[in-house]
Amino acid sequence: MTTYIIRRVLWLFPVVFIVSVITFLLMHAAPGTPFQPVSDRPLPPAVIDRLEAQFGLDRPIHEQYISWVGNMLQGDFGPSYRIRGRGVSEIITDNMWASIQLGSMAFGLAVILGIPLGVVAALRQNKWPDYLSTFISVIGIATPSFVLAVLLVLIFSVSLHWFPTSGWRGPEYWVLPVIALSGYGIAQVARYTRASMLEVTRRDYVRTAQSKGLKERSIVTVHMLRNAFIPVVTILGPLLAGLITGSFVVESVFAIPGIGRFFVDAIFQRDYGLIMAVTLIYAVLIAVMNLVVDVAYAWIDPRIRYS
Repeated sequence: MTTYIIRRVLWLFPVVFIVSVITFLLMHAAPGTPFQPVSDRPLPPAVIDRLEAQFGLDRPIHEQYISWVGNMLQGDFGPSYRIRGRGVSEIITDNMWASIQLGSMAFGLAVILGIPLGVVAALRQNKWPDYLSTFISVIGIATPSFVLAVLLVLIFSVSLHWFPTSGWRGPEYWVLPVIALSGYGIAQVARYTRASMLEVTRRDYVRTAQSKGLKERSIVTVHMLRNAFIPVVTILGPLLAGLITGSFVVESVFAIPGIGRFFVDAIFQRDYGLIMAVTLIYAVLIAVMNLVVDVAYAWIDPRIRYS
């Protein structure tokens, strides 16, 4: 297992390298520059040329990439071209925590609600709990997070005045964004749990336990859940990474000061340094979560071994 983990960790380096090269090339191939403002009064060409020379954007693209890699290895992602006086590392440090909080709480809610929904649906197949769980899953998968976010704001903020419409200053500000972001996760976890539980219920060892007269709770917790949890674990790692990295739409709707909002703005404003930094952070996070999932397989099922 140790050798497998070390090998997977070493594979992170070529993955990060490939992602950085592709992102760097696509970013510079897009039309426009960081110094072309969106206002009706564009900067004079002479000013743009001077700014590009100041930040090294007039050099060949391979020299720019080598320079960026050298600074990145020293922990410096460079300055923000659009947010004056702030470095990319400072922006990420100040705003990443809100995105991590939002994604983690949405993930927790998805697991807490999704797994029981799937288990109850499987144990009461073709009965009203199963139909209710299936209905919730279909609605959750079919409704985009930004649509759910707008509906929640209209109902619970505008009409009922129960929760604030924007911000990230306390628990009352967390409720609507977390629900909006976790909707798809709840539905996905519930569907995988239901399908996996239905498959386990047909296994011989479950029938043997039932024939011995064991209580249903004991059969579910001891014999079914652990074996049914392996396919569910497959999606939990990518789901957590996806909720943390894919929260920029919800952050924009609720004006949450997370890194996702800055990432979207950076794309439209061609803020190269911020785009590169956030993309690499997201790539590393997804790769690490996939590794955690693979390691969790062996912990859940001792029969699984990596050679």
